[in-house]
Amino acid sequence: MNFEYRIGLRAVKTAIAVLLCLLLAFILNRPDKSLASIAAVVCLQQTKSESLNSGFNRILGTLVGGIAGCIVFLVVKPLYSTENINLAKIVNIALVPIFILIIIYFFNLVNQKSSAQIACIVLITLVAVDYSYNKYFYQVLNRILDTGMGITISVLINIFISSEKFKKVLFLKKISKNFENKTKNTEDNEKK
Repeated sequence: MNFEYRIGLRAVKTAIAVLLCLLLAFILNRPDKSLASIAAVVCLQQTKSESLNSGFNRILGTLVGGIAGCIVFLVVKPLYSTENINLAKIVNIALVPIFILIIIYFFNLVNQKSSAQIACIVLITLVAVDYSYNKYFYQVLNRILDTGMGITISVLINIFISSEKFKKVLFLKKISKNFENKTKNTEDNEKK
């Protein structure tokens, strides 16, 4: 165990970003209050540019995974209205790995490998639903909106809470503590 560890700025910014995501999701009455927070945790990186890059990869992956999920839905949905629901389930199972390969190939082709993982995760989470659900496209849109909300909040947190500002606050606290210690020492010496 590392008892020397002290909570750093990135951890504080991550906690603030999650708090803001949860509050905003609550205020806006979002159906899934976790998606924005997950995106914020993933996207909040050491620097602003790393956060922007992570956010871009995540939103791109979410969009492509969402589109792939919609395509699978459009193919499989009519099969659910037939008598053979097992056929629909088998087609669904067969399409997922095919689309996983297509997604990975696409992101390698456009040199955006970092977006492939989240696209595959989004696809899997979207196609693992009951296709009798009538608001499938609404679910895809919500996932994209919530992810975008988390990315936006994490990037803004990273822009407005910089390490320079944090260091200034710590420096001022250190000066204040040193002053308090000196004042206390002086008072103690005067009492003697």
